[in-house]
Amino acid sequence: QIGLFFDSMLGTATPSGAGPYVRTWAGPTSSSPTRTMLTMCRGISPNIYSLLGGVVSSTTLTYERNNYVMAAADIVGKNLATDTLDSVSPSTVTYITTPQTVFKIDAIGGTPAAVDCDILNVELTMNTATTTRYGLGTLTPCVYNYGEMEFTLSVTASASNSVMRTLAELQLGTTPASARREVQLVSTSGTNELEINFVGALSEPIVFTSDDDGVSTFELTMSALVDASSTLTSDYLTISLTNGVAVYF
Repeated sequence: QIGLFFDSMLGTATPSGAGPYVRTWAGPTSSSPTRTMLTMCRGISPNIYSLLGGVVSSTTLTYERNNYVMAAADIVGKNLATDTLDSVSPSTVTYITTPQTVFKIDAIGGTPAAVDCDILNVELTMNTATTTRYGLGTLTPCVYNYGEMEFTLSVTASASNSVMRTLAELQLGTTPASARREVQLVSTSGTNELEINFVGALSEPIVFTSDDDGVSTFELTMSALVDASSTLTSDYLTISLTNGVAVYF
């Protein structure tokens, strides 16, 4: 159900296919997306409360080697109300792991190639800076406001990898190059697949020769940008999710 995070942040996706089903999302560019509203209920009777009219403001996907791919979300709601707990059937869960994930990278317009074993950790942060706006005559927010959206991809890579070392060294010298890259992350388990396509440029100082469990590494952060030359996406971010879920509820 990771797709619920994307539906509530990037806009509600209409699935195609007939088992497996495919849902796709793209980073907003010219208009605010139509987002899925969520209700979050928790508690033990009689202290049960629900967050109403919730939307996902930000989501972080974390890929750590030899681990599950983890998703965390911040949800902004319009109101809190007393509630009762409904009967919920457990979902059939397919876990995404980093050993099932392929990391590819290349200059924009090139053909991204896999550098899996030298990539130690990856973190994709998607922040829509959503807030609520209050007005006169109501105790609850009137609308959601969308701030300056920020999408970043952070990568920890072995310093021995020539592809990542070349990218890191572009920041050295008196006239550092504007290092733009397109990245693809694909996690596959049978007919289930999560694909992330990201286009960005180095946006923070590189951390050279840090240490990760005895491995000399580079730490790089890229901020998203639109580049029509990309071979992966005409947007700065696209997400595709393939699974057997026809509807969430």
